[in-house]
Amino acid sequence: MWDWSADANQRWWLDAIRDRVRQPIFEAFSNSPPWFMTTSGRVSGAIKGTDDNLRPGAEPHFAAYLARVVDELQRRHRIAFRTLSPVNEPNTNYWFAANTQEGAHWSPERQGQMIDAADAALKARGLKTVIAAPDETNSTLFVRDWAGWNAATRARVGQLNVHSYANVHQTAVRDIARSAHIRLWMSEHDMSADKDPENFESMATALAFAEHVVGDFRRLEPAAWVFWQAVENVSARDGRAGSNWGLIKMDLAAPTAAPHPIHITRKYWAMANFSRYVRPGYRLVPIDDIDSIAAASSDGATLVVVHVNPGIVRRDLSLATKGYRLSETIVTDATHDAAAVTGRAMVAPPRSITTFILRR
Repeated sequence: MWDWSADANQRWWLDAIRDRVRQPIFEAFSNSPPWFMTTSGRVSGAIKGTDDNLRPGAEPHFAAYLARVVDELQRRHRIAFRTLSPVNEPNTNYWFAANTQEGAHWSPERQGQMIDAADAALKARGLKTVIAAPDETNSTLFVRDWAGWNAATRARVGQLNVHSYANVHQTAVRDIARSAHIRLWMSEHDMSADKDPENFESMATALAFAEHVVGDFRRLEPAAWVFWQAVENVSARDGRAGSNWGLIKMDLAAPTAAPHPIHITRKYWAMANFSRYVRPGYRLVPIDDIDSIAAASSDGATLVVVHVNPGIVRRDLSLATKGYRLSETIVTDATHDAAAVTGRAMVAPPRSITTFILRR
């Protein structure tokens, strides 16, 4: 009953990442149980969005399914999943049967049962993969989920995942992770600025996005900040304005033989101001400017400051840290694509995301 040739296009990405990325981190995550394990018979959710869609008592069966898939993919693609996230945005009311996106509601109690079952299934197969949870929509619901798990369930979680589709109670999530000594990921976010139609050159969305990233870094202090889906479908069609979700836009409905233009957005370059310079192994350091984050290399030789200036006038900045000198300045604005600019002063142009690299 297992078809290991399914999802060839998605599995192509596993091999592509494995072959191109040095020390990739793989996480397996599930949006919904298979349809035959659900109460509605659909992977879009239960009939009511507040009802759990996994059939009562089916946690061990779903857990065995997930562990088997992880095991087979690891073996067939020569990769290792560090984590398995068995539920996604679980304690929300918008996963219902008539929806067009995969999802499933899980009460905190059922989340705990699923975490317990998934952890047991992974260990039964001798896998080193650990549980990531709850991949909740926002921090408010994350706190509610955590409060509904017992101590044994919490101890089975190797990584805490939260999405940032709201910014209330983010410091509470940070403190939960700290006190439990569990690694925290901001595991999903994307956005389009309010009422900003699809525009590959839009700085409005790029600036709003960069401000959001800065806020997440400052409040959550996560070990990783994960973008949702880098490539999105071109969405402005038939008079519709569309949106600026995604870093790259393509026409995913274009015929195979047709041209497939790739549109690099301003948000792509905004992301580059963070991801190219705040590197794995860097640690966040305190900085008192709310529009900035700072991160230092493990040896302390390099200090990176990313500043977002959404205003219409330039900002002249100074850093009260001795022993560092400005080495590089990288700017994303209406005319610069994460480009190096000259200058010895820390100047953030108007409506820009600017990365300052300082070295001892």
